[in-house]
Amino acid sequence: MTTANSLPLEPSYDFREALSRVLGDRDLLTEIVDILRSEMPPALAEIRRCVEAGDLRGLERAAHRLRGSVVVLGAHRVSQAALALEMMGRDQTLDDAPVKVAQLDREMRRLDHDLARLNDQSLQ
Repeated sequence: MTTANSLPLEPSYDFREALSRVLGDRDLLTEIVDILRSEMPPALAEIRRCVEAGDLRGLERAAHRLRGSVVVLGAHRVSQAALALEMMGRDQTLDDAPVKVAQLDREMRRLDHDLARLNDQSLQ
């Protein structure tokens, strides 16, 4: 994938890393992908709710949970965006929170799109 400037983007997930984390079990990876895709929208909604409510402890927990969920796929960009929000909660600050949430949202949409495009041959 390339950007408008023709610079390659880092993949939204690392298939080899993900497969390695499940010891090559493609069926398990398929199941994890399905679960993760269903859990991403509520996870983002919870992070947004925490930011809007000023619930910093909740933000830290919700972002940490999300980060833990995507690590199995090697989804480093989502993980980094979630970590930034987790640290905001830990540091008790909401400075630039809307920007950080928007970045997480973009990365999660990209990850979801890429996971949806996994062809059957990749996982079976």
